[in-house]
Amino acid sequence: MSQLTLEQIVEAIDALSPAEQEQVRRRLNERKSQQKSPLPPGFKVRRVPPIAPLKDIKREMAWIAEHRDEFAGQWVALDGDRLIKAGQSAKEVHDVARAEGVPDALIVKVIPRDRLSYVDVVTVIDEPPKP
Repeated sequence: MSQLTLEQIVEAIDALSPAEQEQVRRRLNERKSQQKSPLPPGFKVRRVPPIAPLKDIKREMAWIAEHRDEFAGQWVALDGDRLIKAGQSAKEVHDVARAEGVPDALIVKVIPRDRLSYVDVVTVIDEPPKP
């Protein structure tokens, strides 16, 4: 028996009536659902909601673009367009941001303009805001 190529199979399916194509689709879906899971037995996948909502950082990124030369090479903690702290270590600026009540501040090392091929961004989320 000769082997069919994928292209020959696709051409044959295209030649079928819409009802027959639907039968092929159902058959393939049934086979897929009967295939063994790649996960170990007893392993269940579940989605966990984020601990904090996603934050829009447009104002922070605008601040960085405006002040890049002034703070190049430093870590900064930003809340919107407000500078909370600038310093030489991420821990230092994070500690000040947290002490000022902004645990979800954007913590970023400002890359000098001449080395700007990427931006190192570390978002520090400590605890979700309390209502």
